[in-house]
Amino acid sequence: MHFHPSVFHRGFSRRLFAWSLLIPKIYRERDSGKIDYTVVLSGENRKLRDDIRRARSAVSAVWFARDLINTPANDMTPAHLANAALSLKQRNLSVKVLEKTDVRKHGMGAYLSVSQGSDEPPKFIILHYKGASGSPLVLIGKSITLTAAGYQ
Repeated sequence: MHFHPSVFHRGFSRRLFAWSLLIPKIYRERDSGKIDYTVVLSGENRKLRDDIRRARSAVSAVWFARDLINTPANDMTPAHLANAALSLKQRNLSVKVLEKTDVRKHGMGAYLSVSQGSDEPPKFIILHYKGASGSPLVLIGKSITLTAAGYQ
């Protein structure tokens, strides 16, 4: 069986994931599980280098998402989620967080109704990627940081 090195790297790296909040601080500092470098025995190959770079980026995104998903709702407040989204801000990715007053101005009544189930003020997060050429790929999702039985 033959595996492309970038596929191997992606699978291997994803397997190293451990939810960081469950690991005692002393172990996180001593052994972060981070891969500092990958050695691939190959001739000069720009495509391979780009494939591995994309694999690292994908794995990093998966780990980031898993940390958000695994955080209990009482810790993953709308403000916490908004701060996590703001940490993604880059040259080609803008992040806008709408506060309750902004949401009300946009007439998002259903969203505000659901948010009444929490003591925390709502945050509506918009991520806008401005880097690729060609037809856009639009992803729309929702995240509710409280138990909303029946709504999901």
